[in-house]
Amino acid sequence: MDLKFSTLFLTGLANRFLGHGFRADPVPRAELPRLVRETIHRSSRGVRLKEKFSHEFFRQLSEFLGMIEKDERRRSVMEKWLRPFFVEFLDKYLDELGGLSGAEDIDVRYIGCVLVR
Repeated sequence: MDLKFSTLFLTGLANRFLGHGFRADPVPRAELPRLVRETIHRSSRGVRLKEKFSHEFFRQLSEFLGMIEKDERRRSVMEKWLRPFFVEFLDKYLDELGGLSGAEDIDVRYIGCVLVR
């Protein structure tokens, strides 16, 4: 398995959202249904990420970039240029987890956007 930066970042975000802090440790398999229920919104209009999850994602991105670049002006430019790259992470997350209900037994063999144990 090729380990990608997007997988590490989304795993960290999933852990933080589940109350475990922003870390790259695999998400416990038993917590996947809750993660899906709390991050994915389903309606008659389709499937999308819940606002709270999207907001936390971009907050983490800003914090991450702040560790790399201390100058606020440069960090702002970095964020502008990198934001589309990171939006692809969210698209991958939604593509992989958006079709799952939060109640089913999730087959983790088909999940590559977050590490699962």
